[in-house]
Amino acid sequence: MACSFRKHVCSFSSLGVAGDQRRRIRDLKTALDVVAVAAGSTLSDASDLNNLSEKLKQLDREAAAVLSASSGWLGAKWNGKFLAYEGAYEALQRIEDRNFMKLLKEALKAAGYNAAPYDENNFAAIGDTGRFVQLTDRKSWRCRVASGTAWLLARPAWRRRRRGLSSDYPRDRRA
Repeated sequence: MACSFRKHVCSFSSLGVAGDQRRRIRDLKTALDVVAVAAGSTLSDASDLNNLSEKLKQLDREAAAVLSASSGWLGAKWNGKFLAYEGAYEALQRIEDRNFMKLLKEALKAAGYNAAPYDENNFAAIGDTGRFVQLTDRKSWRCRVASGTAWLLARPAWRRRRRGLSSDYPRDRRA
């Protein structure tokens, strides 16, 4: 049964909800409206709560990335580890290469990177912005991600395209 969010909140009074509970519900509605406006959304009906939730999750990821930007690491968090596009990993002990998994590529994509395994004979194809991806704990070890003679390389998805087709640069992707 589709109904507007405001009607849904107001309908609690007809269900015999006590005055104090109605006041709490109105306060919650007001708080959600304020959060929605701050997040650039609106709450016109109950289904917009899912959209607001996704927007808040995205804002949380972006805030976490900005917060850790001062550490100088660029890349994506994955499974309690970090897929480093850039960072202070050269000083870390290099351990045995890790096998490529599609999940690693997906984590980088979600963080705004284009990633793919490149054969060692085709590294030039990645271009100037391409980097070896290092899996690391950011404290003591690092390893490259490999699949046979190919290693996982990445480049920012937001880089300027050669013919000027896109000049959009998203917010800082540091993590």
